[in-house]
Amino acid sequence: MKRLYIIFILLLVIINIQCNSGGNAIVTINVGTTPKISYLDHFLQLLTFAKKANAAVPTNVASISYKVEASDIETITGAIPLETGSVTIELTPGNNRTFTVYAYNSNNYIIYAGRTTVDLQPGNNTVEIVMVNTTKFTIDSSSNIADIDLVIGNGIPYIAYIKSSQIYIKYLSGITLQTIDTTSLNYPADSLDLEYYNTIYIASHFYNTANYINVSKFNGSSWNPLLDNGYDISNVDNNPNTFSLKINSVDEYIAYITNSYYPAVKKYSEGTTPRWDPVGSLSTPQGGWYFNGL
Repeated sequence: MKRLYIIFILLLVIINIQCNSGGNAIVTINVGTTPKISYLDHFLQLLTFAKKANAAVPTNVASISYKVEASDIETITGAIPLETGSVTIELTPGNNRTFTVYAYNSNNYIIYAGRTTVDLQPGNNTVEIVMVNTTKFTIDSSSNIADIDLVIGNGIPYIAYIKSSQIYIKYLSGITLQTIDTTSLNYPADSLDLEYYNTIYIASHFYNTANYINVSKFNGSSWNPLLDNGYDISNVDNNPNTFSLKINSVDEYIAYITNSYYPAVKKYSEGTTPRWDPVGSLSTPQGGWYFNGL
């Protein structure tokens, strides 16, 4: 009888807390290690709709932030104290609340992150966040990678690489790698150069009887060659990695080695008839070089 009385008192306390919350969800976000809990704590979690589990905070973490998103609420952001590894906030209850946690090192780089989507009930809720290491991603498990390049555009890393003569491009979205469709870049490439100015540009060397460099621009859903035939730069050196693409606010430039081993620089002119115009003249044969931009 005494045990039933205690449970009854606990129920009254829980009901009182939920009523004082005004019908909102009181959410505790934990990123500490999961403690062992008693049967009574487990019983209370069931009563309060708790979703309990935590991810350990590594010692190289200097700060932790959180973000809560849903289609029917404004995005909420804040910090989680390292001392407690936990924060409690008040939210509108509802379905599909996405919680994202970012852990930063002392240089303010994201080194761990976690995300989960849950349904929140009125009253007390505890949300499980499992953080993963974001400093290392497997781009591709193949060992047959001919060339790879990385560019940062608008804070987003883009990675382009060549596998079995086909170009692949991926980008980091939050804490996952997403793939950009490259089926239109279906020529046999052996080297590439990735650039970004408001969108992604890619120059790629592909081998056939004459050896060409193709330059294409991403329009958000597909790739458009700057020249309709795709053969932007012809008669180039048949060795890969002897060209460089640079984009500024006005023009597109490409520097490369010709098949006669002379350096060349061209600027793209859109106009009525798009073309690549020579820039100056260079007459010294080159065996290897690096183009740093204009």
